[in-house]
Amino acid sequence: MKLVKHYPIVSFFVLAYLISWTFWLPFIFSSTSIFWLLGGFGPLIAAVLVVFNNEGKSQAKQFIKGIFRLKVALGWYFFALILPIIIYYFAYQMYLFRGGTVEDFVTPSIFFYPIALIFATLFGGGQEEVGWRGFALPRLQSKYSPFTSSVILGVMWAFWHIPLFYASATYQANFPFGWYLLNTIFLSIIFTWFFNSTGGSIFIAMLLHGAVNAPSGWVPLELMSSYSYMTLSTFFVSVILIIVTKNKPLSGTNNRNLGYDKLK
Repeated sequence: MKLVKHYPIVSFFVLAYLISWTFWLPFIFSSTSIFWLLGGFGPLIAAVLVVFNNEGKSQAKQFIKGIFRLKVALGWYFFALILPIIIYYFAYQMYLFRGGTVEDFVTPSIFFYPIALIFATLFGGGQEEVGWRGFALPRLQSKYSPFTSSVILGVMWAFWHIPLFYASATYQANFPFGWYLLNTIFLSIIFTWFFNSTGGSIFIAMLLHGAVNAPSGWVPLELMSSYSYMTLSTFFVSVILIIVTKNKPLSGTNNRNLGYDKLK
């Protein structure tokens, strides 16, 4: 389709929303989890469809193969796993400092965490990164700065979740959207830094997303429901990254070195 070729980024967002919302809108009226699970694959499917339409079958295959490019320094894997825990820790400390309590709060066994992490990385959020960071971010950065690209993607990422805020069986139903929007923008800045610093690793972005989602069962629901503490915590981390990368892209490299200037 010519429109998809001429407007690949817009086409990607439209398809991602259309696919996901098709599954999620019925979820507002039903608690059947399959709608939630399938809807989460909207960005991945949209990215593959746009690449296939614009660049052909062979490039679509290469794009899919690139998802599991694992040759990244081991330290990045550790950092992707530990940084979200640090974010939760500081959010939790702010929650306690402001009078929050741990009464009647039961956490799952810590032995369940690896299972939660694997699920979140592959099915519970991480799979979105094939679209957000794997497809959209490089193409946005070919036109805009990493910071501006992060903000644009953060806004689109947050509003993509809108149907889930009206489905009572979801986490988002308990979140105030304003804080959620800000938090997603700050997270987007953090994700951009990871993606660029690892030479465009989609899998690191997936792992980071999984590590952000997985610990939610180990913190009080009241902390997550206010969401202000999480937002302040991600804000501080994103500010630190902006300061560290002052006068540089949000990475140790640049868009041209990552090949973004060649993208259509």
